[in-house]
Amino acid sequence: MKGVVFLGDSELDIRELPKPFAGSGEVVIEMKASGLCG
Repeated sequence: MKGVVFLGDSELDIRELPKPFAGSGEVVIEMKASGLCG
């Protein structure tokens, strides 16, 4: 899956990350869209 990694002031990187898996008593929520303001 693709994810955005915050590297510092005004510096982001889009990376391929491993798909997360839920452990005991946890859930994984799939985000379809997101917004960022500022």
